[in-house]
Amino acid sequence: MTRHANAAPAGGDWTPIRVERLFEKVANRVETDILEARLLPGQKLPNESELGRRLGVGRSAVREALKTLELRGLLEVRRGFNGGTFVRATDLTEAPFELHLSQWPVATEQDLLAVRLALEPLAARLAATRSDVRTVPLLERILERERQSSEHPAGFVESATAFHIAVGDASGNRLLGTLVESLGTLIKQQLNVAFQIGDAQLVLSGHEAITTAIRRRDPLQAEGRITDLLTGMQLRRTGAAAVGS
Repeated sequence: MTRHANAAPAGGDWTPIRVERLFEKVANRVETDILEARLLPGQKLPNESELGRRLGVGRSAVREALKTLELRGLLEVRRGFNGGTFVRATDLTEAPFELHLSQWPVATEQDLLAVRLALEPLAARLAATRSDVRTVPLLERILERERQSSEHPAGFVESATAFHIAVGDASGNRLLGTLVESLGTLIKQQLNVAFQIGDAQLVLSGHEAITTAIRRRDPLQAEGRITDLLTGMQLRRTGAAAVGS
């Protein structure tokens, strides 16, 4: 019997090999140095130009790699005098504020979804009725950054997180805005997962629909669109996890 021309040979894993992008290779190199203690907590990294020279890559690859590692919690950026990019401290007395909050790491997906569904649809509904003339242009600028960074995880996650925080601010309720902003680290983690499973377009489309509802000053639509986005992302994450298990 003749083997079909397109049949795969038996006895091996013939799934396609994923090709790493340059910034991912840079991020993996730095991450390995951190995990193997060649870079120590609190140590300052060279600037982007110097890192690029040492690694033989361009500044854009270095910049994207550093943003990725910052999102993973391995690096922190300090502003002002003597600022720069540092290996994140593991000593809790030196660590950033959010690391002292033990509830963040143990929050389940369902816990976080419940809290976000309690806060963000309300914020979107209020934003549609209370926002001022600056709100929609701000959201549209953030959307444009999302579109431009749709192939770059760190930039996309930063922009997409900024969108949710901006909607919270636009609610006109300062406490509500502060509560949404306080979830920023966990929102970033969720958006990073969404990007990794190929849901950047889902997020972007959801943000466009929310912006349209706020522009039209339609509170029910704004509330419904952000609810749809949050529940849709959760369903996609659950499905991806089931496939991978």
